[in-house]
Amino acid sequence: MRNTVTQCVGGSKSAQTPAFDSASLEPGDELLLCSDGLWNSLKESLLIKALEEEDLDQAADQLADQAELSSYPHSDNISLIAFRYLTNNSAEESEKPIVKPTPSQQGGSLDQALDEIERALDKYGSEMGDPK
Repeated sequence: MRNTVTQCVGGSKSAQTPAFDSASLEPGDELLLCSDGLWNSLKESLLIKALEEEDLDQAADQLADQAELSSYPHSDNISLIAFRYLTNNSAEESEKPIVKPTPSQQGGSLDQALDEIERALDKYGSEMGDPK
């Protein structure tokens, strides 16, 4: 199933019901879910090449920009999600999730955390507007 467009919805006047099949993913496989504003504007080879990039966030931004430029002035909406499958491990087998420490875990006290929140509210409160 590598490097294959497997499903698209749209392009006809009658509603289509997409069919879904299961597929096994291997570590390193990349998936691209996108709107026709992207895949209709760019060649499949360009989409595949972009997924080979190390930084998928940057590749996704570049694809969206290229699709917009190539379809101008008749641009459609351009939406995409790109992700890389990293492991076959289940959630139970994987390491503990990475959690940023709270101020109390960093050795700070609750009072210090509240003081920091109070300072932020004083500094940015006027930008938040009236909550009423």
